[in-house]
Amino acid sequence: MKTAFARVGRGSLGYSPQHVNQFLARAQREYSALLTQSAQGNARSARKRVRGSFVPEAARTKCGQEPDAGSRTDVYASETDGSSTRVSEKSRITAASVANVAFPLVRRGYVPAAVDKELARLQAAFIRRQRAAVLAEMGENAWLDSTYERACKLYPRLNRPRLARFADATHSGYSKVAVDKFLNRVNAYFSGRAKLTAKEVRAVAFPSAKKNEAYAEAVVDVYLDELLAVLLAVE
Repeated sequence: MKTAFARVGRGSLGYSPQHVNQFLARAQREYSALLTQSAQGNARSARKRVRGSFVPEAARTKCGQEPDAGSRTDVYASETDGSSTRVSEKSRITAASVANVAFPLVRRGYVPAAVDKELARLQAAFIRRQRAAVLAEMGENAWLDSTYERACKLYPRLNRPRLARFADATHSGYSKVAVDKFLNRVNAYFSGRAKLTAKEVRAVAFPSAKKNEAYAEAVVDVYLDELLAVLLAVE
């Protein structure tokens, strides 16, 4: 995995090279271990695998019913505020921790965009390895079921009233109109009426707005991370 990136110019701030390199080195070790586990399980996978594919509109049915606003626990508000965290040296690196890792900013650090691109590739790699492990142990249907279950957690936001899908920003945040427009597309994807890719979710950007015209950025970002994880799991 890449451990050297371009650095920002003089007087600018970038990701700490020391912290980035340490994290990627740990990720390399853990990814290699996952590859070994996957290879050991290939024979079991051949026996247990059941062919199937993720059907977005079928996810609603597998949830039991199309949930209305507030019918399911809003994990994005209750479990996290959406802020990125530094990964403990003792914690195991997963696709989720890659998505949420944060690095200190230092002068002449690595260009953030370059590191973020590598992290996106790394997250996808960990999800692929995780899928291989589940396939080896329980078969493809088990992986699809877990993905459907994860997708269920996305629906409450989609069914909330327009301009009220996330908490209001305290000062400034993402434009409610722009976010809702994108969520309408997400809704269309899960209804089988539109296509959506992980690449498009990564690239989405919302204009800024203030106070009651804006959503809090942190909670929206957590939602997008979860949506991205679902898409990566099935691509």
